[in-house]
Amino acid sequence: MPSVQLYQSELDEVELIRTALAEGCCIVPCYDYESPEEKRLSTLEDFLGARTKVRQFFFTSESFERAPLSMREISKGGKAIFYIQQNTGGPFLQFLGGGLFLDEATGEDRIRPGLLSFSRHYRAEDLSWQHASPPELEEMFKQFLRVIKKNSVRIKPGKSVFWLGKDAEVQVRRGAKLIGYENWSLASRGYD
Repeated sequence: MPSVQLYQSELDEVELIRTALAEGCCIVPCYDYESPEEKRLSTLEDFLGARTKVRQFFFTSESFERAPLSMREISKGGKAIFYIQQNTGGPFLQFLGGGLFLDEATGEDRIRPGLLSFSRHYRAEDLSWQHASPPELEEMFKQFLRVIKKNSVRIKPGKSVFWLGKDAEVQVRRGAKLIGYENWSLASRGYD
């Protein structure tokens, strides 16, 4: 599964979302549905509203979507909740937002890791057959990767490479800590 790991603030995410929308993508929240009908967000304002509740999204587009997204039902607190199944329907790009938050226990700002990825295969809604993802999906991923690299700095705080967004970099310089790499700093060896 091709993927890129990210440390971004919500401000950093906006550039990626603007690109997705400009390329004709719809942004679909992964979960928090009360019925088995997905919401397709088509404006930055819609995304920002959903982003306050949800971190995981799927990017779909007529250029690469081949099958309807598949919803799954679970029970949470005695209430039916629906979410989109990964690798079923679509295919789609998966986006997990990071984000800046205040750690109440320490009083420090923290930045969550995020991810942009896609699967090279997907299943039709009835799960009967596995299909190869179309080349248009990989091309869209590469386009988003160019946007990420243009608006980020490459870091290697451990064994993995991450792309630190410009605003996230400002926040780190102000003392924010990366979740999973709390002792890492821009002055350390892992800054390229």
